[in-house]
Amino acid sequence: MRGQRHRIPTHLNIEDKAILGLTLREVACVGLGVLSGFAAYDRLAAAPPPLRLLAGLIGLAGGAGGAFIRPLGRGLEEWCFVVLHYLATPRHALWHPRPPDPAGWATRGDEWARAPVRPVGGRRGRAATVPTPARAGERGA
Repeated sequence: MRGQRHRIPTHLNIEDKAILGLTLREVACVGLGVLSGFAAYDRLAAAPPPLRLLAGLIGLAGGAGGAFIRPLGRGLEEWCFVVLHYLATPRHALWHPRPPDPAGWATRGDEWARAPVRPVGGRRGRAATVPTPARAGERGA
């Protein structure tokens, strides 16, 4: 057992390569760009060929940009999510306390006044003492 050595994996933050040296994320983005470019090219059947080609290339460029442009080490889809989340959340938060519910104030009588006093504290074998408030004429010694 002493002579065996094990390699510690140091490549844990590297994405796996799927096809042609591209990661799954990059393949998905390029595939989406190809599909959107073809859809734009196909939809503009009545337009002149240069305009159709330009629309297809714009879709392809968008997919390639989404796959390979990574500002600050994050993909464009993450940045789009951050921007959309920022736009969807309110800028100001106001605290409005709820108005009190009078039904919650309803007392069930004076049961609390007749409850037995249960002293807390004390040591084993000795009764706990309950402190009582000093009266006006009495002073503690």
